[in-house]
Amino acid sequence: MTMTTRALPLLLLVGGAPAWPVAPPRGRAPPPRGFLDGLLGTVEGLLSSDAVLPRDGDSPAMVALVEVFLEDASPGSRRALRSFLARRDRALSLDAFLEGDGDDAGGEVEALRLEWRAFRNVWRARVVSGSAAASWAQQDAFETYGDVYAIFPCEEDGLAECVRGGGVGNVAMLQGAVRPGAVEALRRHALAVRDAGDAGFGNILGPRDDTVAGAPQTRWDAFLDPRDDEVAAVVAELLRGPAGDALEDLCGGLDAPLRECAAIVATPGAAPQPIHADTTWTEAPVLFTCFVALQDIPPELGPTRFLPGTATKACHDALDDALVDEASPERAITDYCASRPSILALLEAGDATLYDSRLHHAGGPCVDGGDRALFYVSFGHAANEAYDAPPQRSLAPAVAKRGLTLGDLRRGAPAAS
Repeated sequence: MTMTTRALPLLLLVGGAPAWPVAPPRGRAPPPRGFLDGLLGTVEGLLSSDAVLPRDGDSPAMVALVEVFLEDASPGSRRALRSFLARRDRALSLDAFLEGDGDDAGGEVEALRLEWRAFRNVWRARVVSGSAAASWAQQDAFETYGDVYAIFPCEEDGLAECVRGGGVGNVAMLQGAVRPGAVEALRRHALAVRDAGDAGFGNILGPRDDTVAGAPQTRWDAFLDPRDDEVAAVVAELLRGPAGDALEDLCGGLDAPLRECAAIVATPGAAPQPIHADTTWTEAPVLFTCFVALQDIPPELGPTRFLPGTATKACHDALDDALVDEASPERAITDYCASRPSILALLEAGDATLYDSRLHHAGGPCVDGGDRALFYVSFGHAANEAYDAPPQRSLAPAVAKRGLTLGDLRRGAPAAS
């Protein structure tokens, strides 16, 4: 149950495969996974010490889901499942047993199956709605069964190609995109804007951990104004450098419209977000986003998790199908997560990441270390956007009315309101 970050040699573009630059985090160790164990529980801890652990045929997704189920299961259901798992010669998988296959019926076994089916139906609704319980299960699937890597910086002149990922999408990282002084000033400003609450907020995924009764809000999407001095300083430095060059390339030129200017703030206790893309699937890219870390982001502050190679129709279809899977969305979505390598954006203050809005990603759980703030700007593709009216994204209405473009912000001369 320990999160690991593994070194992986830089993959070259061979036979159309994307380059996924990854490396161990710079001088940082991942935190213990005790906080996940405490929340979800484990089969080993809830069953007897000599219980048989999950075997071949027990899918990772089913094991993870059973862990959640057992946390609130009745004593009789726990006994029935303990008895099943303790069989040295059991032939049935967990899935088959809980769904009612085999000869076991009646008594506590039948009660277990009824309780399981009720739980499964509630869980399906949680998965589709993106609840924190489903997000924790996805987080556990990634880190327990998936391959997890730390992000590694790209060459400055290769940022755009890294984002394209050989046509299937990737995330690019630029070290030191913004100076520490400018980052610190913007962090103070972003937190003050969040606290004041009068600049407007976006509709962020995972605003609170709804697995905890009465949990407070722990994640915000606070609109920022590029005219404010602290925002303008970071935008100017960011967009006049390699990140701006890459966005100009990716977005089809300087006429690319500003679609987002905000800060995502998470406090300790924030649950992970469900895996998602920022836009629905389109054949051509329509939006690109650049994050800037406003403080160091080690594992305990909830780094963004990116799934390289998922800006494709096949991956969007797979995730969409999992969410509405008739048999079991909860198993389908966690199987999807467990089968995908993921990259954690472990950043230092001033580092930036760039990605295509179609790439699957999610904010991580903020466990300790104070508020985590990420500034970001997004630009639509100058030619590929085909909206009668652009969708309202994370941009204050007053800022949206100015009609700002990438060119305006790269030149440092925002259009007048």
